[in-house]
Amino acid sequence: MISLETTDKLTFKMEPKAVIHTGLVVHGFGRLPIQITGDFTDIPEKHHEIFMMAMLEAFPQKMVNDKPYKQEKRKSPLELLFNSLGFNINEK
Repeated sequence: MISLETTDKLTFKMEPKAVIHTGLVVHGFGRLPIQITGDFTDIPEKHHEIFMMAMLEAFPQKMVNDKPYKQEKRKSPLELLFNSLGFNINEK
């Protein structure tokens, strides 16, 4: 808990940088952590929000609970032919 007993101003020194922590997962091989840093030093403060929105749009974040994309197996032309003739080929 912070308690201020005086009426003096409290100031903080902060760097005008925004950091996006993300990563690239290659299933079966591992995860590559990626850190993207935006330096807002030369950007006027009134434009920070616009640049932050652009930064987030350029480097979208994938939700942690998102499942990896699985490509569906396509049936071969021979399987399609047999299925159309009434011979159902069951996949295991």
